[in-house]
Amino acid sequence: MNDIIDLIPKRYRDCQFENIPKDIKDKLSGLKEKGLYIWGGCGSGKTYVCYSVFKEGKTRGMNIMVRNFPLMLNQIKGKDNLNDEVRDIANYEGILIIDDIGAEKMSEWVAETLYIIINTRYENCSPTIFISNLSLQKLEEVVGDRIPSRISEMCEVIKLDGKDKRLT
Repeated sequence: MNDIIDLIPKRYRDCQFENIPKDIKDKLSGLKEKGLYIWGGCGSGKTYVCYSVFKEGKTRGMNIMVRNFPLMLNQIKGKDNLNDEVRDIANYEGILIIDDIGAEKMSEWVAETLYIIINTRYENCSPTIFISNLSLQKLEEVVGDRIPSRISEMCEVIKLDGKDKRLT
């Protein structure tokens, strides 16, 4: 269990799967058929859900990985073997959770990298959970229609409502 905790940022180490919304827990049982696109405003609990699902999956021995998208972009951009890094993430053979899609500064390179990851996972029917502040309609305004179109087919869309928990 300590190995799992070391993979989770300090703020989310105490997250509990039992505390996430029931509709999300229910949809996770069908994750092999369809992924999830979870979106909502700042502080709605999206990243808490992200790490709760990751922690539960690891505890159950699942092949699962979580990546913060802007941080991941920053890390792979400096690598000499950039294409290999993107392919490794896109071809990951477990459940991939990508947190904070849409939080990055959009550029042609960012949009292309996101497309490669999503399209590869789409074509391989790989289970993926996306976390974003943006609805698919807003994401389309930022990246065009190809990415949200694929996400909408490969995922169930869930909106987390509520006030910013950080401010209450």
